Amino acid sequence: MDNFKQFQELFSSINFDPVITVGIIVIIAIFIIECVLLNNGYINTRSSKKRVEKAQKLNHIIKAKRISYWDDYKTSDDRLNSYYHAKYEYTINNKNKKYRYLSKKHPPLILNLYYLHNPNRVFHYEEKTSVFAILFYIIPIALGIIVMKLLGFNPQ
Repeated sequence: MDNFKQFQELFSSINFDPVITVGIIVIIAIFIIECVLLNNGYINTRSSKKRVEKAQKLNHIIKAKRISYWDDYKTSDDRLNSYYHAKYEYTINNKNKKYRYLSKKHPPLILNLYYLHNPNRVFHYEEKTSVFAILFYIIPIALGIIVMKLLGFNPQ
């Protein structure tokens, strides 16, 4: 019991600025809302790996052969933001089709294409980093700071 009284005295001696308290409540509330949206599937931070696994399970895999490619670096001076463009050709249902590739990675000679239900809507898998994973933490903090500034918080 003595520890509890010491905790109460410590807690009552700390002066919380109501503006900071509201900002912290906003941060916590937005983080909870993001978690709920993520769990209910309204926000997707996962890569397309699940789609590829489902297509593989259905055996909807097509091998496409590269017929041409070019690099943006050859046409511009910006090497860091250079993209590779490629055209692939594949056959499905005895029809030749073309697929356009755009990526920062060099296009392979043979590309695996996948589809789920419609063979006319193919996609390829490429591991990408999710920008939203960082934004998931930045957005609540930024909005909390904005609310504190709007309420007149001025740190000294």
